[in-house]
Amino acid sequence: MNTDFIKKLSLNNLLKLREDYVLGRCAPELDRMFTDDVSVINFRLDALTDLLENDLLFDGISQLLPDISVLREVRALNTGMPSKEIEGLYTIRDLNIYVGLIVKLYEILGGCEVRSELFSGLKRDVIAAAEDTGFEELKNSIPENADIITSLQSVTIGVNLDRALHPVEAAVVSLNKEKFTSGRITDRIIRLSAPKERSALAQMTSLFSNSLNDEERERTGNAINSALFKVIKSSFKQWKPAIKSYISQNTDFLVNRANDLRFLVSAATLCHRLKEAGYPICRPKVCEMSEKKFNVKGAYCPELALGTVKTIGNDIEFGNLGENNGMIYIFTGANGGGKTVFAKTIGICQALLQLGVYIPAEYAEISPAKEILVHSSTSQTSISQSRFTEECAKLSAVMKLVNEDTMILCDEALSGTSAFEAAAIAEEVVKAMSAKGCRGIFITHIHELSALPDKLNKLEVCRSRIGNLAVLTDEASGVRTYKTVRGKAPGKSYASDIAEKYGLSFDTLMKN
Repeated sequence: MNTDFIKKLSLNNLLKLREDYVLGRCAPELDRMFTDDVSVINFRLDALTDLLENDLLFDGISQLLPDISVLREVRALNTGMPSKEIEGLYTIRDLNIYVGLIVKLYEILGGCEVRSELFSGLKRDVIAAAEDTGFEELKNSIPENADIITSLQSVTIGVNLDRALHPVEAAVVSLNKEKFTSGRITDRIIRLSAPKERSALAQMTSLFSNSLNDEERERTGNAINSALFKVIKSSFKQWKPAIKSYISQNTDFLVNRANDLRFLVSAATLCHRLKEAGYPICRPKVCEMSEKKFNVKGAYCPELALGTVKTIGNDIEFGNLGENNGMIYIFTGANGGGKTVFAKTIGICQALLQLGVYIPAEYAEISPAKEILVHSSTSQTSISQSRFTEECAKLSAVMKLVNEDTMILCDEALSGTSAFEAAAIAEEVVKAMSAKGCRGIFITHIHELSALPDKLNKLEVCRSRIGNLAVLTDEASGVRTYKTVRGKAPGKSYASDIAEKYGLSFDTLMKN
């Protein structure tokens, strides 16, 4: 699937996925989440429904996502650990995270009634893990100071000396959450007692002086770390292999669901924001692709709804039957009347369906599409081509992707040339869209194109019925209503509006 529509429909701004980088890459990337598989779409809608109906579940999963992400990243990195000693520290951290997640998920899911396949499966796996005979023993086997690994700031090492003050034995005394600070040597000599605070016997000395170059600093650091971990290693030696094996065998069910959970929390957050703003959302009925269904009631643009602009809902249905219906609509009407916003709303509804997300509407039944294509008139970017030539090339490239399972939205296409040329080319483009059997909208400033349905629908080559859409303007006041209806826009008022847009209406000219 061509995913240029993600940016054009501002989908990343709507579904703000939490940053979750594994091996330097953000996951999951939104373009990999789109699907035209009806079963996958319903799978996600079921899971999203559970999140939206259970505040405890939504809040709990949202809070636990960072820990699940850490487990996921560590699992990805474990194959390249620099040393077995360092791996031991990571193993302790993994264990603490895993135990904490199971305990919290057991509490959360135990208090929720879930029906989706995703959360029912997660609940079964969490209960099995929490009630396993070895889990309680595992929790009790964690060293008392193991929870400090994630915030380790210093290590206290005890060293035994012989009569000649040569070091002969060493052991870890404590792992500390605080750094050591410099102390006054006179106080310690007088007391000769173990400090109650984390302060040194004398002034702290830097191990990495400015006199060392980068290579020397690295060698010094590696030597110190190696020596330190050799001492610490003995404390972990007996239980590390068992813990690593246990975690490897028991974290798959969490790690494998990490992407789905992260995406669904983002989708649920969007739904909650829209509801809090006073707008409806609905679970769409997912139709088979072959039905080419798109029927929504009260659809609105969520981007505007979450901003400062009050938006209204509109109805739209694509169909080959009925006098005013069309699978392709020629969309005309007053400038600034909401044509672009409405077309964008249709694209967003189609895209959200194929992500398995609730729709910003009162009701929706939609079929997935193989492609969602968005073409808009853009400013010139090439000095070797005219704006019109460049736009024709882009439109031609888009049309090559169109087939009977495509949704295509063309916004003010061919505006870089004369109305005569634009009308001639637009007729060919709309005719090809119909012949390929796709669904779509063709927004135009050329009012004469509203006559195309009567002309093209008679042709045998045309498969998708062509209809008209228009945005209404109050005839008396000229105020935009932002209401969309099937049918033609009033020609006289539209022509006057175009002239007014460019400051060339009769009333404007007479004021000069």
